[in-house]
Amino acid sequence: MRTDYATSREAFRSGMPIEFARVVRRGQEDDLARRSSGSGAASARSVGGRSVHYHDAWAVAGQGPGFTWNIGNPNARPEMDAIVRQPHHRRRIDYVFVGSWYAHPNAHCYINSAELAFDQPLGGIWASDHYGVVVDLDVGMEPSPG
Repeated sequence: MRTDYATSREAFRSGMPIEFARVVRRGQEDDLARRSSGSGAASARSVGGRSVHYHDAWAVAGQGPGFTWNIGNPNARPEMDAIVRQPHHRRRIDYVFVGSWYAHPNAHCYINSAELAFDQPLGGIWASDHYGVVVDLDVGMEPSPG
């Protein structure tokens, strides 16, 4: 049986990715970085007034800049030409965030690797205008003390 506390905690937990996505979609990740003690949106102390902490999987285990929106992708070029208008634009706009111990003290989620996916054409066809991010995770429960 769920208590009011458990129900509100679950609602809080499940709503965080949605709220975080809203903030990032509005382009406020730079503002979050200034307000946090760490660097970038992943280490922000709060989002929408809620205490949070996420690990950016690429920052933990990726190699290189991890650009997922790249002028070298012909599917992205028309939009970049219309919006960005910079001939060498590359940016990382796709992320995988992993919750930290603060939100899940009895569990772990270790980030083993992070790689780009669909960053090359297959048979001359690009999968999307964005590259994907694939992350290998080790998820489990921590042993009970005692």
